[in-house]
Amino acid sequence: MIGGGQSQGQLDASVLDRIFIGELDANSVVEETEYGAQITLSEHPHYSQHLKIARISAGQARLRDPELLAESTAHYTFDLDESPFSEILFKLFQEHETGFIVLEHEGRRRTIALSAGLPIASNSNIKSEQLGQFLLQKGIISASRAEHITAVCQRESRSLGWGLLTQELVTLPKLMDLMQFHARLKILPAFSWSKGSAEFYRDARAANLSPSINLSFMDMVRSGVWRTLPADLPSVEKIVGNLLQVQAPLKATPASGAIIWELTELERQLLDETQSGIIVSKLVDQFKAPTQKAEVLKSLFTMTQMGLLKFETSYKPSLKISRNPLAYQHRSRSEQDSSATQIQEYKLRKSLEDEGRHLFLGHDYRAAAEKFQRLADRQEQATDALAYLAVCTLLINPSRHSKRALELAHQAISIAEGNALAHAALARIHLELNKESLAKRHEQRALVLSEHNPEWLAEIHVLLNTAERVRQEELEEPMSIIPLLIFALTILCGLFFVSNIVGMGSQEYYYSSDDPFFFYRRVGLLIAGIAGISLYFRKNPLAALGTLGFRTPLHFILIAMLWGIFIGFQSPAQRISGHLEEVLALTILHVIAEEIFFRGFLTKILHEGLQDFSVALFGSALIFGLYHITFQSFWFDTDFWMKWYWMGAIMVFAGIPYAWLYIRSKSILPPIIAHLMVNLTMMWISMGITL
Repeated sequence: MIGGGQSQGQLDASVLDRIFIGELDANSVVEETEYGAQITLSEHPHYSQHLKIARISAGQARLRDPELLAESTAHYTFDLDESPFSEILFKLFQEHETGFIVLEHEGRRRTIALSAGLPIASNSNIKSEQLGQFLLQKGIISASRAEHITAVCQRESRSLGWGLLTQELVTLPKLMDLMQFHARLKILPAFSWSKGSAEFYRDARAANLSPSINLSFMDMVRSGVWRTLPADLPSVEKIVGNLLQVQAPLKATPASGAIIWELTELERQLLDETQSGIIVSKLVDQFKAPTQKAEVLKSLFTMTQMGLLKFETSYKPSLKISRNPLAYQHRSRSEQDSSATQIQEYKLRKSLEDEGRHLFLGHDYRAAAEKFQRLADRQEQATDALAYLAVCTLLINPSRHSKRALELAHQAISIAEGNALAHAALARIHLELNKESLAKRHEQRALVLSEHNPEWLAEIHVLLNTAERVRQEELEEPMSIIPLLIFALTILCGLFFVSNIVGMGSQEYYYSSDDPFFFYRRVGLLIAGIAGISLYFRKNPLAALGTLGFRTPLHFILIAMLWGIFIGFQSPAQRISGHLEEVLALTILHVIAEEIFFRGFLTKILHEGLQDFSVALFGSALIFGLYHITFQSFWFDTDFWMKWYWMGAIMVFAGIPYAWLYIRSKSILPPIIAHLMVNLTMMWISMGITL
């Protein structure tokens, strides 16, 4: 019996170490009851879990051992070009084989342990599939932690599981779940291998490995075959296109008796329908709903690939698993001419999908929505795109767009009720609408649907976690734009009347340090702009300024500079008085103040509040033009029409371009640069300097 005078922490560490080095086994006595009964390691509620982890780790090490099968001879050899992995696996399952399957292709190697025909453990030499990489991707450990723990394990000649537990980086139950999930991830990609070889070595040692996959045979095959493939009817029809093209009867084989108890009700029904043979297209036509047709085709494809169903013909349709659905689309010789176009279309859709998800992860929901909308427009019944579009629409403005987001999510559900992402989107929307019971229901549905689909599961967590982060950061919605517009116009009217009361309006168009009110007006405009942004976002001034955007693509900077110089040369020269450095400082203040107020504040609230590009563009430009009338000699200029001429010119050549630069670049820098280049060029000309 283990124990002694050690503390519980010391005891746990000691037991853990002895378990992992093999000093303790299932029959080792680890504790006694008060009545003297002995408790073995396998019976102990706490230490038995350590034993399971150690056994799984030992099994992984065994599968990695290059000497494992060094002196063995393969009993079966298969070519993955000819036989799908699911067919190979089912053959071994029927024969209740115990041993090891080794799959190899271009240096990649997978080793799978079978016990009585059922895969129980797996390993691969693919770096991205190693446990450490898996934990990094899941965010369980950081890169620095991973390096440290790897070094410790190598120094002590221990497994990563031991290191994670001794360093207390993960709890025991969590590690058990992660290792079992990871084991599944290493076998499921094997179903997509269509190149290479598969060898089976009959070996009783495989049965001694601790089971870590923990899936039924059919659950494993279904998950492997359809792991990352879409489930909507149009996509499924493309994937199984070869089956639909075959006019020979599809018939059940006697092999179905070996697996009948693991089949779903639908799969059993299809087996009954195919007992005497039936054309696939006629069988599918018996089902009316698109979701039913999709499930039927998926089941037929899976069972045909396994060998449960076979065509009564010498023609053997391609049943290889590819991540590209176009690979399954049957094409005649005449149709092959259009394959390049199809491939280009697929690549474009894939690019839109990848860009949209990247933008979504970067919290640029408006840009992400544009990508997913384009994807939905190009691909009829694009359920994943609609799910993402729904969440993006919601997060752009929850108070205004929740109804539209709900419509998009329901549209995705109507196309494919079994789409996990659509249910995740509905969960997020209902959470925003404070319908927690509905949100919980759809979240659970999404998790169930993605249980054996790691890609879906990861994306579901992205959708929900991102949404929750936004929910915590934006506890309050942006302020309504109506009081903010009243605030902006009040500020402008106030500056207009004050400027004329003090009698300094006549000097507004001059570069002069002799006009102190020039400074006060710009400071007032700057303060008003920052205050308006703070009110709109309900944030402190510094945080509010961060919303203006200070990163922008280089081409917007170049456009701004060129436009500013061009307009500057077209503008009239102005009188300059005072020291040059003072005039430059005032000019910079002038530009920053106007851009913060008119673009960072006014244009922003019009664009985001009204969701209308044209109104934001022309509305802000009009107010910008009127603003410049107020700061001319309004009362002294006798040429009435000249006032409106200059207002129109400023609106067309400054107000509209500046607003366009701000909206398109999502940054305040381009309009500031354009405005500054205009003013600096005018000063340059006014001082008699030529390029």
